Amino acid sequence: MKRVLFLLLLILIVAAPSAAEESTLYVQSSNQKLFKVPQGAILATLDANTPVKVVEDKQEWVKVSVEGWVRRNVLINRAAGPATTSAAKPISLAEYIVEDSRKTDPKGPKKVNLTLKVKNNTNRIVKSWRAIMTVQDPVTNQVLFSISVSHDDANISPGKIGQVQYYWDWGEKQYDILLNNYPDNMKISLFRLEVNY
Repeated sequence: MKRVLFLLLLILIVAAPSAAEESTLYVQSSNQKLFKVPQGAILATLDANTPVKVVEDKQEWVKVSVEGWVRRNVLINRAAGPATTSAAKPISLAEYIVEDSRKTDPKGPKKVNLTLKVKNNTNRIVKSWRAIMTVQDPVTNQVLFSISVSHDDANISPGKIGQVQYYWDWGEKQYDILLNNYPDNMKISLFRLEVNY
């Protein structure tokens, strides 16, 4: 009996890693979208060579799982937090504000305004910057939407804060997401920062 149990245990130990290796694949090219459901909402963008575990396979679509780590200092649990003065990031998101145009101009067009306030963490003037902005659910970290953002004439002095604004019209996906989730049910992060001095 002990011998049979030992053999079964040995088979399980040897078989488990090979099954995991077979279900791990790698993304072929950069900027591949990760969808919540096939052709549904975009959750994230995956870079080339990102390892993914296959969870389910349906003809043209494969459900995958991605696992990873982030630095603790990039996570927040509230809408507006203090600026992160990390030497690794030349600019950081100091604050963001969402405003409904109907509150200031009830008869005007329905728009939502997002103001991003970014802090220059360097000792040089930041002439321009660009990044990927991701709006997420703060509890589940589900990506609500991601877009490319930039400020071509930022001219932010060292240690100072600059701002840039974005508008979305009624009916656009971002309009509903921002108005329905601000301030408690969303967090905004900037990724892939590019800064020009």
